[in-house]
Amino acid sequence: MSLKSTLWAFAACFILIGCGKDGAKSEALPERALGGAGLIAVAIDSYKNYLEKSHEADVKAMVGEIRHKQYVFFSTYSVYESSTLDETVFTGVPYRDGEKTRYRWDVDCAKERDQAWCRLGFKPMNPSKLYAQLQTLGWSPRTKDNPPSIVKNPDERWLIVRARYQGPKGCTTIGSYNGHRKMKMKITPGPCP
Repeated sequence: MSLKSTLWAFAACFILIGCGKDGAKSEALPERALGGAGLIAVAIDSYKNYLEKSHEADVKAMVGEIRHKQYVFFSTYSVYESSTLDETVFTGVPYRDGEKTRYRWDVDCAKERDQAWCRLGFKPMNPSKLYAQLQTLGWSPRTKDNPPSIVKNPDERWLIVRARYQGPKGCTTIGSYNGHRKMKMKITPGPCP
């Protein structure tokens, strides 16, 4: 038995059934079990918070990468690319992964609806297990006459990159608007559409 598994076994014995220093059952079972259960609850809650922050950081990194690819695209073609003309449509097929909702990147460059992502050269690192759906809309002749509601002046150059996922408090949208480096987060109670 390795040192790590021995320590885990001793910790389980100590916390769950109240073993003493020598591994024998202790008479102080209720106090130790309750204290150990409290520690386990705090550890589990801390771990869940850590995972949520990690997923949020991954989503922000994807938004930043798409924004960068849009700037490169604009420097070449003098327009931004749009993954959709409907601000309510996001790319990524939802599915259940245990208790969490994940998204599958099902982009096919042969399909018209997916060509914007291909022209930008964006592909997530793990396309079968995304933490969010993605969307980008940008200033171009196609979008000038029907800009998203957030755009104040459609004649000026604008860019929107957003990600949407089911967070613990509701539908969470993280986005970059008009090239601002600081990303905005909005949480709407309930499930994502």
